[in-house]
This record gives sequence, structure tokens and C-alpha cells, in this order.
Amino acid sequence: MIHKIHYVTSNRGKVREAKRLASIDAPFIKIIDKNTELEEIQTFDEKTVIVHKARQAWNLVQGPLLVDDAGFYIKKYGFYPGTLAKPTAISLGWEGIYRLIEDDNRVSIYCRICYTHDGETLHHFRADTEGEIITPPSLELLNARGFASIFRPTGSRFTYLQMAGKPEANNFYHRTKALKLFYEWYIKNLPQAPLPSILAGMSESDLQGPEMHASEHQEEE
Repeated sequence: MIHKIHYVTSNRGKVREAKRLASIDAPFIKIIDKNTELEEIQTFDEKTVIVHKARQAWNLVQGPLLVDDAGFYIKKYGFYPGTLAKPTAISLGWEGIYRLIEDDNRVSIYCRICYTHDGETLHHFRADTEGEIITPPSLELLNARGFASIFRPTGSRFTYLQMAGKPEANNFYHRTKALKLFYEWYIKNLPQAPLPSILAGMSESDLQGPEMHASEHQEEE
């Protein structure tokens, strides 16, 4: 049986990534592209932002859906800019962002995904990636490709842009990691769903996988 899940976002790249991962990790899931730009309320609280998006999306879809939100934290400022990363970047521009990190360029970029099948029960999946903002190869590239061209994850020699399409990207991309958490949870919590061939023959203990931390998956009514 095919499980249809709407991904409510105006970003086509996010949908393509979700479909690509589903074809590998959960081929019985069909991601439906719901091209909609959701309102992002201005608050530093990650959960409040994503719940607001999920409520909006449910009013549109009235069926199983995914929404997401992403941002980054500058290490020396603690919880800033976080959920306000987009308006901060628009307000300050790249020159302003580089001023903020001139003494310490370490940042943490995160993605929070929310899934609901009934509009009431919300499941949260969060992943982040530590790294640093580096000097852009050129202003043209920075303006064309943005954050991906200057964010280099800890443990890699490449920026997000440079590792695009390479296998190692799955280990670093914050959204990829969050989506994988969701697919793993979905498989384990819906036993009626057919298992992908890569899981065939695995024992129950194998299917449990690594223990999830509270920050990775949370459920609320």
C-alpha cells in the first residue's frame, strides 16, 4: 500500500530531496508536492514556528503532511539568529553577517520537521550540523548560491555546495538527517506498511536502530 504524504513548502529543492530519500529509505511513501508558502511567525521559539506552520498546512491539505523550518545559530551569540535567520540575513546582508562572525565563525545549522496525519497529533524531528562560515570564493557565487557556498561542516573539507550530489552529503545535510529520522520513525511505527527491500530479513532488534534522543523526535497532542 502506498502512503501519500504532502510536503507543504514553496521550495522545490526540499521536495526533490524528500522524494529522493523516500525512494531509498521508504519506497512505499509517495511525497506529494503542495506548492505553498506558509507564514513564518517571528519568534525565537523553534517549536512555536513549526507548530504554526503545521496548523496552516493542515487547513490546506486535511491529510498526512510534512512541514519544516530551518535556521542557524552563531556560536558566540547562543540562540541568535535561530528561527530569525532569514529576516536577519535580509536585514543585514552578507556584509552584516560577516561582521557578526568576524571573531568566531562557528555556527550550527538546523532543520526541524513536523509530521501530522490528523491535524492534532504532531511529531517533531530535529537534526543539526556544526560547522563554520568561510570566506566565499567569489561574491558572484555567494549571491547566486547563498549559504550553501560558505557553510563548511565540521569533519568535512567541502562546503554544502561542493559536496552536493556526493554520498557524504547524506552525513552532513541538516535537512537530509531530519528527513531520515522521520522515515525511520515512520517505518517503525506503522507496521502495516511494507518494508523496503533493504530491510527485508532484518530482525526486530535491528529495526529498532539507535536510540533516539528527546531532541530528535517528540510527539505532542
